[in-house]
This record gives sequence, C-alpha cells and structure tokens, in this order.
Amino acid sequence: MTTRRKGVVLVLGFVALAGALAPAASQQPDPNKALAQAQLKLAREALNDLDRLYKGGETSRDNPKFSLWWRREVDAIRASGAEKAELVTALERYVERMRGWARDTELAYKRDVRPHIDLIDVQYRVLEAEIWLNQEKAR
Repeated sequence: MTTRRKGVVLVLGFVALAGALAPAASQQPDPNKALAQAQLKLAREALNDLDRLYKGGETSRDNPKFSLWWRREVDAIRASGAEKAELVTALERYVERMRGWARDTELAYKRDVRPHIDLIDVQYRVLEAEIWLNQEKAR
C-alpha cells in the first residue's frame, strides 16, 4: 500500500470514528428531565400535604392550591419525558379531578356560597384539561 493510500485510509478511519462518536456525544442526558423529576416529587408531596390537611379539616376541597398542584403534577410529568401512556393517565386523572371540582363549585354556586365567576373559572379549566387530554391522545 502506498503512503498516499495509507493516508487516505487513515483519514477515512478518523472520519468514520468521529461520525460514530458524534451521536453518543449529542445524546447526553437532558438536565431538565432531572429537574422535572424533582418538580414531580415536590408536586406529589404538596398534594399529599393538602390531602392530609383536608382530611384533618384544616382546608377544603375548593382550596385553589389543589388545582394548582394537580396542574403542576401534570406539567412535571410532561417535562420529565414520560411515555405517552403515563402522560395520558395523568391527564385523565387531572380531568376527573377538575370535573369533581366543577361539580362541587356548581353546587356551592347554586347555594349562593360561591360567585358565578368561580363557576366560570372551573368550567374553563375543565375544558382546558379535556383539550390537553385530547391533544395528547392524538399525538
């Protein structure tokens, strides 16, 4: 083999090696996924605390922190890179929670305990949750 041919083979070898290593370098773990996992842990901790407070009579189900943390749980699951099935399950649970909150709010509104704007707000959030669920199922 001539010196020139050896040089060409060597260059091609380096190019092939660089090409093989490039995908490995670009497949670094996404640091945001670890952050999202930490968010998910906090969301679930907050929901457990709220549930404990509710069961102890220290808060009510219409506490807006429930819906805030339900939504944050879904957002964290989405950001963590969860599989489609896990995200759909989380969204289904979120829709059911929001529907329950809407039922409670409607009853409170009919008893003149809650203003109409609260009912409109929760109805909007139910529709929003249903849209998110439909979008994820279609993806």
